[in-house]
Amino acid sequence: MINEQYNVEGMHCASCQAAVEVVTQGLPGVEKSEVNLLTKNMSITYDESQLNEQDILAAISRLGFTASKKQEETSKKKAPMK
Repeated sequence: MINEQYNVEGMHCASCQAAVEVVTQGLPGVEKSEVNLLTKNMSITYDESQLNEQDILAAISRLGFTASKKQEETSKKKAPMK
C-alpha cells in the first residue's frame, strides 16, 4: 500500500468533496481516500498493483474536476535550534 497526496481543483461545496471521495473510494485497491474541501487536498492510500496515478486522475476528471499529484519535497529545511 502507498499513500499519495493530490491537489483537486474545481470543488466548490461539500457535495463536490463527497463526490470525489465516493468515486475514489470505489476504485479497485483503494483502502482510504480523504478529501479536504478547504485545502483542495486529497490523501489516498491504495494498492499500487491494482491502481495507478493515471487511473486516479481519470476518475476525478470524469467528475469534472482537475487533479494533480503533489510533488514530494526533495529536501526539508530544519528549523534552527535555539
